[in-house]
Order: sequence, then C-alpha cells, then structure tokens
Amino acid sequence: MVITDSKFTGGFANHGGALGLRVSSTVKGCTFENNQGFYRGGGINIGNGAVVKVENCTFMNNKNEQGYDFSSSDVYTCNATAIVSGCVDGSGNAITYSTCHSEDSGGITIK
Repeated sequence: MVITDSKFTGGFANHGGALGLRVSSTVKGCTFENNQGFYRGGGINIGNGAVVKVENCTFMNNKNEQGYDFSSSDVYTCNATAIVSGCVDGSGNAITYSTCHSEDSGGITIK
C-alpha cells in the first residue's frame, strides 16, 4: 500500500490516532496534525510485522492520551519496523519515535 500527499488532522483511535498500519506500506509527503492515540502512536502506529517507510512527512501536535513514556506521539512500532527519512516536526519540536518492550519489537531506522 502507498499513501501519498495526504493530510491527517484531528484523528482519534486507541492505537494510531491517524493511521494504524498492519501491512507493509509507504507513507510519503503526508501531514499528521493534532491526532491523538489513546494508548500508543498519536500519528502512526505500526504492527503485525509490517515494514513501513515514512518519507518526507510533517508531524505537528500529535499526542497520546495516556501519556505513557514509552509511547511515541508521532511514530510507534510494535513487532514491526519503521524506516523514517526526511521527516520534520512543523511545530519546532523533535519528532518522537518509540517501540514496544518485546524481544520481537522490530525497530525504527531514522535516515
């Protein structure tokens, strides 16, 4: 699956306020703004062994309702892999990334 040039604003879900991805995908040139994940991944939550490329995206003011310290507001993975390149935080903060506490957690590569 390829998602390009889309804007995700004001989304809310338990896992991944804007996107919950469970298949290998590419997300390119998208904006994630004011999304909220109740538990994990205010912007994107990636799982089920997916490998997701996140390229040239902008993240702004995404958050987790529960505020878990291990749960990213922007990109969260569990048993999956995110490859992030060319992304920025439009509000001047650092993009936040995290992964679950599992020996099969996959990981996040920032280029």
